[in-house]
Amino acid sequence: MTKEEKQSYKDRCKENIAASRLRSLEYRLGLDEGALASELGNTNMRAVLRKAMTISRAPNVQDLSPEERPPKKPAGSYLRFISATRLNPKEGSKAWKRMTEEEKKVYADPARVDLEEWSKRYNAFIVNADKDILDTLNASRTMKGTRKIVLKSKGRYKKMPGAAYFRFYREYWNSLDQSKPHSIIEVNKEASKIWRNMSDEEKAPYIEARNKDFEEYFAQREASQSNS
Repeated sequence: MTKEEKQSYKDRCKENIAASRLRSLEYRLGLDEGALASELGNTNMRAVLRKAMTISRAPNVQDLSPEERPPKKPAGSYLRFISATRLNPKEGSKAWKRMTEEEKKVYADPARVDLEEWSKRYNAFIVNADKDILDTLNASRTMKGTRKIVLKSKGRYKKMPGAAYFRFYREYWNSLDQSKPHSIIEVNKEASKIWRNMSDEEKAPYIEARNKDFEEYFAQREASQSNS
């Protein structure tokens, strides 16, 4: 046999061994056969193991009680309108655009109150969440392709301030009409475009505020360290 012919058998043997290892891992974790098929050829076994653990944890989310899950985000003003009128999306969108701001307040005001209450309960959940429960929830979210829940620090230090741009972005977002649905992607593009075209003088207030936040942040850290 030629060297090339022998190599083809060696390659096939390696593939069979790798497939056998994946199937063995699937069996040990109680996964369906083929659950890790997408990882075939991945030589980073740590990454494969993390993927396997994520898949194995995902179904366990069904075993969590309502108290162990994050509070569900309430519907916004537009969805409340659609639910109340029972219009189909196309008709509802046209009707919503024809409404005045005063007419929309019937749905916007209770939506704002519910959102504030939800935000408090959600933040409390994040701060006090058990790590194992959080891992289970995030495993399910990873499988669905949704954003993970990030555990907030219970440490003595407050969160490090963000960049000047994020302060501008929050201000820009708050300037938008919150009673109307907005595309996050389009808002991000527009905010980024405005920021890039701003002069140094226009950016200065945001940079100065950022610097002040950093001074307060490090002063708080030093005070905490000296008192410990």
